Amino acid sequence: MQRPGLSYRQDCTVNTLLLAGRFKLALRRLQASLCDAEYVEFHQLELFLAVIDCASVTRAAEKVNLSPGAVSLQLHSLAAELRTDLFVRSGKHIVPTPAALRLAEHARAVTIQMRQIELEFAGDPQNDRLPFQFATGATALIHQLG
Repeated sequence: MQRPGLSYRQDCTVNTLLLAGRFKLALRRLQASLCDAEYVEFHQLELFLAVIDCASVTRAAEKVNLSPGAVSLQLHSLAAELRTDLFVRSGKHIVPTPAALRLAEHARAVTIQMRQIELEFAGDPQNDRLPFQFATGATALIHQLG
């Protein structure tokens, strides 16, 4: 059973080290991996930009078809990974911090670049290796080919 709060990789690492009899080393590695920021995911940047553009977690969540709690969780995770506050509360509204505005510039550039990559490689018939299969009944085929 996987330990709560650990990724599968972290849990496997702990199990391997414990089985090898290196309990202290396992604890040190686990503590280091939990303290270090993992990485920023592209999806987090997209959600972050949606919140910046909508000026509301709720409206951004509606825009990306997620719950406000899921968006908020990703924003908190992003802020923790970057070790900075991204938004502050002002009454019922959230206001981006200067760090958030700087991040938004970088996130927009990354998003544009990712979209260009996706467009460049999407639908390229030279690289499309998916098999094409066509199935139909004889009557429909005769009707369509006329």
